[in-house]
Amino acid sequence: MKPSIHHRPYLSTLSRTGLLHNSQQQPGSDSISLNIFLLLKQRELVPDRAGSLCPLPLVWAARQYANIQVSENKTIGSHTAGNGCTWLDIAQSNDRFLLAARTDLSISIYDLDDHIQHFNGMNTTRRVATISSGLGHSAKITGVYWFPLDPGLFTTSSFDRCIKVWDSATLEAAFTFRLDDSVYTHVMSPIASTHALIAAGTKASHIRLCDLKSGALTHSLAGHKGPAVSLQWSPVHEFLLASGSVDGTIKFWDIRKGNACIWSTYHSENMHYSKTSPYSQHPRVNGLIFTSDGQSLVSTSHDERIHLWNVMAGTRREVYYGPHFHNRTPATLKMAITPLDSTLRPLLIYPSDTHHILMYDLWTGELVKRLSAHLGRVGCIAIRPETQQFVSGGVSDPILLWEPKNSTEQNKTNQNQFGNGELDPMDDAWSDAESG
Repeated sequence: MKPSIHHRPYLSTLSRTGLLHNSQQQPGSDSISLNIFLLLKQRELVPDRAGSLCPLPLVWAARQYANIQVSENKTIGSHTAGNGCTWLDIAQSNDRFLLAARTDLSISIYDLDDHIQHFNGMNTTRRVATISSGLGHSAKITGVYWFPLDPGLFTTSSFDRCIKVWDSATLEAAFTFRLDDSVYTHVMSPIASTHALIAAGTKASHIRLCDLKSGALTHSLAGHKGPAVSLQWSPVHEFLLASGSVDGTIKFWDIRKGNACIWSTYHSENMHYSKTSPYSQHPRVNGLIFTSDGQSLVSTSHDERIHLWNVMAGTRREVYYGPHFHNRTPATLKMAITPLDSTLRPLLIYPSDTHHILMYDLWTGELVKRLSAHLGRVGCIAIRPETQQFVSGGVSDPILLWEPKNSTEQNKTNQNQFGNGELDPMDDAWSDAESG
């Protein structure tokens, strides 16, 4: 198809960026336009309003997130009134299977790509397995995680002082770590190749490290003045662990070192703590998450603040996320960040006590979208970056699936429009931050 004059303004952009050389030597303007059109299509680049070239898949993903809403025709399993969700995790190895811990102490596995169709047009995500109440933990389940490299295993933690390792094929506990205190949170490294450690935050002030290889509790990380209620392993350094505590501090640990804490800071810079004051007076740091490159860390606390940290420097970036959210839950809060290479602007997806889910521009703190559907407090988020979907869980609500509006039909329409040059992919769709 002969390209239209619409493509010719891209000449100056391509020349400036070095993608087009010696354009004056081309035999004719039509030939130049055709070459540019083919080059753009090949590289999947489109210019923004400032003339900068952006990868089309990232532009497309940004538009998809801008149009996200609770699914109009898909539900996650069935829901019993009052049976909420305490934790969610999607297998990173296949981006398909969802683990869900329920308030009734059951654990369910869902196949997000397999739906049961109903006569009313709704589709229910198929539940492929369930560990019924009474067959797993005997107290509140505080975390469920797929084994990073193999969805054949998953781990769970609970106030019953146990961390269990499960075989997902037999739904039997392959091993149980029995700790001395209630387990508030646990996490495994997503990239570890030389260790198989589970870090556990318990009612005690020290962090326990459980070794899957030996089945032993190897050692403890001491330094917090109260329980660690949020933990995250670095996604790029297998020995680097971040922790947030009810004492109001964030600590970074290199677990190889004898003096493992490499830096520590208070979450609230304007707070002054007495060494003799009880940690219950400090704003607990109950949420942590790394960016996909491991260079930045997001933290949240009962001080009603979200902070963005430079990991290597140990300093806080000057980003203000506004007064839009509330965080008073005593439980660990599970936020989500879109991978840095998956969309134009990385998004922080934040579950709020206000029954909302808030989507922020990670780097600027701008509130770009406010989502409403839950009736109670939202506590956990798990994302599917490849499909621009995520799931959310609340203390008393069903698990909700969020996806771009009319995603199937809209995808086909927009892809056709992109190909025909009828749709400006750089249109700003972030104009409905206050929409419900």
